Order: sequence, then structure tokens, then C-alpha cells
Amino acid sequence: MGRWREACGSDVIRIIIADGITAIGERVFSGYSAVLSVTIPSSVKSIGKFAFSGCGSLTTPDVGKGVETICESAFADCAALTAVNLPSSLKTMEEGAFQRCYALESLSTGTFGLIIADRAFKDCTSLKDVHLTNVGTIGVEAFCGCISLESIAISSFSNLMKGAFKGCTSLSDVGIWQGVCTIGDEAFLGCISLTAVIVPDSVTTIGYQAFIGCSSLADVTISNGLTELGANAFRDCASLKAVKIPSTLKEIQDRAFDNCRSLKTLTIAEGVEVIKSYAFHDCYALKSVRVPDSVTCLEDHAFGGCQSMASIAFGSGLASIGYYALGWCHNLESVYFMTNTWNLTDIDQTAFWITDDSRPTATLDVFSPNNVAKDKLTVHNGAWVTFDYHPISSFVGPTATESGESDQSPLVIAIIASVVLLCALAVVVRNRH
Repeated sequence: MGRWREACGSDVIRIIIADGITAIGERVFSGYSAVLSVTIPSSVKSIGKFAFSGCGSLTTPDVGKGVETICESAFADCAALTAVNLPSSLKTMEEGAFQRCYALESLSTGTFGLIIADRAFKDCTSLKDVHLTNVGTIGVEAFCGCISLESIAISSFSNLMKGAFKGCTSLSDVGIWQGVCTIGDEAFLGCISLTAVIVPDSVTTIGYQAFIGCSSLADVTISNGLTELGANAFRDCASLKAVKIPSTLKEIQDRAFDNCRSLKTLTIAEGVEVIKSYAFHDCYALKSVRVPDSVTCLEDHAFGGCQSMASIAFGSGLASIGYYALGWCHNLESVYFMTNTWNLTDIDQTAFWITDDSRPTATLDVFSPNNVAKDKLTVHNGAWVTFDYHPISSFVGPTATESGESDQSPLVIAIIASVVLLCALAVVVRNRH
């Protein structure tokens, strides 16, 4: 490298690598700020660490069709680089390969099984479109901070690592194709323009804080194969309207949907066993919930602060309701326990603390088959909540609807049905006379 610099100096504006050379060494052209173009022949298999880093005038390098590895930071800090067409021969792109290429606008490759390493395109602030096919792994923070990135089309990749698209504030369109297994921690954290996501059935894991703070995210389809949903996964998704939890997921983790203030429809499939602390805390628009028979534990604050909730139904498997599990659900009127055998042995005395200054006292209507719940519920003395128990012969409690809303409470519906029946009987009697 020293001999090259001595022979040519730093004023080189065009670099043509001779055919037959198989590797470009580390830092060979690093810092050559006058270089405008680079031509790399198909004989080159590897571009070394920092080989062209800091070539501030380089705009469109011609990456040879035989290149298999672009090493660490090979084109990092090439501030004028605008486009890259990666060859189909490329197998590995190492850490930071194109990071801080602030003018880079487009990226495409037809590579099969390409590994995009950690921070490969981090802080490429002008990058707008990414078109990748058959990618193996997208590494940690690979596109983090690409604030102009609007759309991603990636067909067939296996793993999306931590923070892969973190802070991509313009990202609105994401295509996650069948074959993806993992959406890593913080993968889409703070993508405030993202409006919809379809998670394919191949995905088994959505990591910690994967979509936290995606404030425009209104529609999410969660895969039927999901087995792990990380804590805070969809926290602060203020526009999210509907969620269907699949039967394959056993635990809904802490704060998974906390502060999803527009959430109206919640469907929890049979198979879920635990709803953890603050899972649906402060979901202000949620009006009714049916908890399936498979759920055994409702942890602390699970539905706390759901201010619009009017009714909730619990299945036969519930054994534990935690601290303030329904705390400050100011509009809660009806609770259903759909079990012929009372298995609920652990109820925290604050579980039904639904009163505060806006509702200083409250009476909850409690429904259960053959009134098995009668006198089973207690509440802390300071809560000023009483219980009015009602026997039922069949379930008439809340069910999930497409809108997530009900025009009438279940009790009112039952009363209306009774009145209609009485009127019909009266008409029959009158006609007989």
C-alpha cells in the first residue's frame, strides 16, 4: 500500500483493477478523496477491510461479477456514493461495509443466501429503496438510521436481527416473505411511518421491542406459527386497531401491547396460557374481552387502565388474577366466569379496583353458571366496589367482533330479548281470543 501511494499519490481520480487480480487488500485506496470511479474485474473474489473507505468523491463503483466477499467497512464513509448493484456472486457483506454512505439512494442484488452483516448500511440517510432476493440473514442494525428508506422488498430470508431497521422513520411499506423465521429485538423500533405489517406463518419469534413506537401502525396480521412474542413488542403503537393472538403462542409477554390506545378488537385464541403484566395496559378503546379456557393466569395490571372496557369474560381454566389486573377500568360493568367448577384460588384484592375520583363507587354484575362465583370475589376496602351476582345457564358474555364494539351490553341484550319474547307471547294469546 505504501509503494502505491508513493507512486501515484492521492490525486488519482479513476481506478481500474487489472484482470487476473483475485483480492484487493486492506486499506489500499482508503482516504483517496479524489477518486471518482472504480472498476473491479470478475477475477476479484474479495474486497479487503477499509479498501475504499473515505473515498469521498466515489459515486458508482463497478463491483465485479465475481466478488464473493466485501469485507468490513470496505466502502464506509464514501459520502458521494449514490448507487450500488451487488453481483449475484456475492455471498458475504461484512460489518459496516457501506455504513455512512450518506448519498446512497438505491440498493439491489440478486444474490442467493447473501449474509448482510451488522451495520452494513447503517446511517445511509438518503437510501430510499431496497430490493433484495434470497437473503440469508440481515444483521444487527444493518439498515439502522436510514431515515429516508420508504420501502423494502426482500424475498426469502431467514432471520432479521436486532435493530435491523431501527429508526427508519420514513419506512411505510414492508414486505416480509414466507420463509422468515425470526424478527429480532428492536427490528422496527421507532418506524413511525409504518402503517401495516403482515407476519407470515413461517415466523416463530417476534423479539423484544420489535415494533415499539410504530405510532402509525394500524394493521398487523400475526403469523399462525408464532411461539414467542417479546416484551414490549407492540408497545406504544397508538394507531393499532385489531389484534388476533394465535393458538401457538403460550404467553403474551409483559407490555406486549401496552398503550395501544386505538385497539378495539382483541381475539385471544384457545391455547394461550398466560397474559403477563401490563400486556394490554392502557388500551383505552378496548370495550370487551373474552379470555379463553386455556388461560390460567392473568398477571398484574394485565388490562389495567382500559378505560372503555365494559365487560370481560374468563374461561374455565383461570386460576390466578393479579395485582390491579383490571385496575382503573372505569366503565367496567359486567364480569363473566364461564366455569361450572370454581378453580380461581388466587385473586388479588386490588384486581377489581375500578374506582377513583371519576367513579368513587361501583357495582359489578358478576355472571356465572349456577352462580358458582357467588361470594367468591373480594376487593380492597378502599376501592368501594360491590358485587351483584347473577346465575346464568349459558354464555351470553362478550365475544370478539369485527368492529370490536357492541351497541349494547350483554345484560341489556338479554333484557331486550326477554321483552321481545314476552311481546310475542302476548300477540299469540290475543290472536287465540
